[in-house]
Amino acid sequence: MTLRNYLDLWLDTYVKPRRAPKTVEAYKSALAHLSSMNFDAQIDQLTPITLQRDINQLSAIYPRQAQILFIALRAALARAERLGMIGSSPMRLCDPPAHEPQEISILTPAEAAAYVQAARQQRAGALLIL
Repeated sequence: MTLRNYLDLWLDTYVKPRRAPKTVEAYKSALAHLSSMNFDAQIDQLTPITLQRDINQLSAIYPRQAQILFIALRAALARAERLGMIGSSPMRLCDPPAHEPQEISILTPAEAAAYVQAARQQRAGALLIL
């Protein structure tokens, strides 16, 4: 069975009945970033290095998506291992992607008041304030 076919079956059987629809969509979106080399591979032929490469490539652009991809693959392949479909999950040898949350800068009350004052003088002031 290819990874693509297995993931479809796994999502329908184990994820959709137990997870929120947004979680299912997040998993599908992240899994769509897998390379065709991994998607089209037989699940018992997957290697940690090719899976890690896909995770790392995604992490360089979308770190949070890479985390979700890692989580989904780890869960899916652990289930395949428990079902006896594969000997050992290749995700056991993959490292999770690094994710450093960005700090959010918030306007001080004085800065917010200055922004509102400046916005009122613009033609689209109401829109800017909203």
